[in-house]
Amino acid sequence: MNSAADQNAAMSVQFSPFWLAAWRISARHITLSATCRAACHLMAQLLNVGLVPYSQVKDIAEGVLSSIDVNGPADAADATIYYWTTIAILRATDNLGSAYDTIERVLRWLFKRWSPSKRLHCSTRKALIKTNRDVV
Repeated sequence: MNSAADQNAAMSVQFSPFWLAAWRISARHITLSATCRAACHLMAQLLNVGLVPYSQVKDIAEGVLSSIDVNGPADAADATIYYWTTIAILRATDNLGSAYDTIERVLRWLFKRWSPSKRLHCSTRKALIKTNRDVV
């Protein structure tokens, strides 16, 4: 899906309902550990590329944010941070006053989901190991 979203033909108006449906389906799958990372990445990518306007999914995104402990992403991974960063930027663009609230909720969620003693997601751990070897 992500590679399809990067194609020039993806911007065609005929695909708009498809991308919106993909975003909504992904929003329902962020609470499951098995699908959380892929769903968050797809949702963020669709918003960043402009295939799904934030105005069309604003209610869902704000609903997830307001009940972040129950409806938020299951895991703290690179893709979930990408998703939250995208949402924070779009919310701040839409209403600058909501930026503080968004960041506060996301940080509270992050500190509940992640601690230094927990194992990192595989791709993140490999990137850190590679970085550490470059330093040494």
